[in-house]
Amino acid sequence: MSGVAAVLCVPAFAPARDFGGPVDVVSLLAAGHEVWSADFGPGRTRIPAGTRTVDGVSVRYFRRLGAYRWSPIVPQVYFEARRATVDLAHIFGLRDGLTVPASAGFKAAGIPYVVEPMGMLVPRVRSLGLKRAFDSAIGERLLRGAAGLIATSEQERGEIGQAVPGSRVWLRRNPIATPASTDPDDTLRDRLGIAAGAFLVAYVGRVSTKKGLDLLAHATAITRDVHALIVGPDSGDGGEAQLTQAVAKHGVSDRIHRLAPVWGHQRDRLVAACDAFVLPSRTENFGNAAAEASAVGIPVIVTAECGVAELVAEFDAGIVTGVDVEDLAAALRHLRDDPPLRARMGANGRRLAAELAPDKIGAQQEAIYREILG
Repeated sequence: MSGVAAVLCVPAFAPARDFGGPVDVVSLLAAGHEVWSADFGPGRTRIPAGTRTVDGVSVRYFRRLGAYRWSPIVPQVYFEARRATVDLAHIFGLRDGLTVPASAGFKAAGIPYVVEPMGMLVPRVRSLGLKRAFDSAIGERLLRGAAGLIATSEQERGEIGQAVPGSRVWLRRNPIATPASTDPDDTLRDRLGIAAGAFLVAYVGRVSTKKGLDLLAHATAITRDVHALIVGPDSGDGGEAQLTQAVAKHGVSDRIHRLAPVWGHQRDRLVAACDAFVLPSRTENFGNAAAEASAVGIPVIVTAECGVAELVAEFDAGIVTGVDVEDLAAALRHLRDDPPLRARMGANGRRLAAELAPDKIGAQQEAIYREILG
């Protein structure tokens, strides 16, 4: 521990695990600090506001006055930030109704804050005009007032350098937890009705338009003897409908297998029962799910738009493709037809995962805090 008292602000936290990777990242970095979050529960339900301990971390849940998807409206956090007695604040995200007033409050109180954009700095995917208008009116001023920004990949660091020139930028990869289990779920293929010798790939995460699952369905359709398992919650942005339409269009309802979200031990056992993991995202600041699959010991296929692609290439832990159906199909065929390659890349993936151990990444984070405070 660094002796620094920090508050980590994130729009949603446990038990809202369907918010995605940020929940796990903040949980792994929060030891010895405090977390501020909105009162999201699973499926964006509401949990009681107040402070309680979650996995050894003090978490303060603020009552939402409203929300749009995972963006809460929590204006009262501004006044709490102004009254805070912490050494610094760590802001996870941009343009939501918790981290924006929190940043403004810390700035008014003279408390240094560092912003981790989580891939949101460059407007993408939807509501581009609204995002740019917000940045011009409020966001850019809050970013200029920050002590610096944290990138999780070289790709994101480059984007920050272009969007906020002259800012201090630290590169700190996302931590991943040690797998709860690397023993495969031996019942999976029988439950899905998949032949023992068929090539099975997994995707675990939110079903969102940006995840490229429609591309995976198309690539599966043009690649024989390939099945894809898709596990995770509907993000509510049209991704589920997009996937359903792609499966119907390409006639692969018998080879695309959709399961509800699972976490921890169950998730790891499902992934371990597959031959490879696929993250076909159109944009992804890091890609924790792929790194977690590497930790289980299977090869991964990721697009070059995923921040984790840098590590996948460095450790030869899988195949990096373009955001392209033919590229994805070629990668599927390559791994399908070469079991020794899969074994080698899976072993390399465990070395990749070791670089992202929570203790190692946590030490890097604490060093950033100390550097900010001088």
